[in-house]
Amino acid sequence: MNLCRNHPDVIAAGLCNECGGSYCGDCLRILKVYPGGLEAVNLYLCPNCLKDKYHRSVRGFVFFCIPVAIFFFLFGFLFKAGSELTTFSIVIGIVFIAMGLYAIMQPLKAPTVYEKLGRLD
Repeated sequence: MNLCRNHPDVIAAGLCNECGGSYCGDCLRILKVYPGGLEAVNLYLCPNCLKDKYHRSVRGFVFFCIPVAIFFFLFGFLFKAGSELTTFSIVIGIVFIAMGLYAIMQPLKAPTVYEKLGRLD
């Protein structure tokens, strides 16, 4: 009988697919549902692995937004100040920076096993 790593007095509901640790249904999260043939496959992650996976995916998006924003800022300032192209390029740069910041600040949205499947007790 395995016990939850976060709640030692609770029986584990499953294992994390990343680290292999035992967690209860309140800790274990269902991140995505992959369509596979006739059945769907759930990816179960503990809070730490979910956070790491989320930050890896967001980091890639943010590292894409920053160079694009810098390009548009530089492109906008190469033209004479006050032109429509300069204003447009600066606005696009600000939009990409805002998109990156928005992605970083989003909360983790993954239901727990009990929220998705219901409690068994």
